[in-house]
Amino acid sequence: PEQVAGAHERVDQRTDVYSLGVTLFELLTLRRPFEGRTSAQVFKQIAGKEPPLLRRLNPLVPRDLETVCLTALEKDPERRYQSASDFLLDVRRADATGARSDTSTSILANTGASPNLLLIAAAAMLGIGAAALLVRRRIGMR
Repeated sequence: PEQVAGAHERVDQRTDVYSLGVTLFELLTLRRPFEGRTSAQVFKQIAGKEPPLLRRLNPLVPRDLETVCLTALEKDPERRYQSASDFLLDVRRADATGARSDTSTSILANTGASPNLLLIAAAAMLGIGAAALLVRRRIGMR
């Protein structure tokens, strides 16, 4: 949202957390949180519309994981996870909660994907995010 608003001075690690939240949203629902025919339409939604509730799109998503994802997608960076590490910690907690109720394996049941795909994809997503943060710090970007 900071980039869409042109508030480049507010772009920081929390902006990366937002992007990770978008990726997690897509993994859990198989659709984007904001869609439009043009970039301008998508940007308008990012700036002014809340993402749909994940459980309305996929009722098999555990509530805790929905909460984690929506926290990462907060418009206000102050209300978002402050780091990718904080985000990862809550993803792991939500996964542990979901695993106990055995919903984590059924989330992807209707897609024909393997039960471990979500965990592998989430780990890869977070690994890529962490690597990108390290590269940005090494080359002096903020």
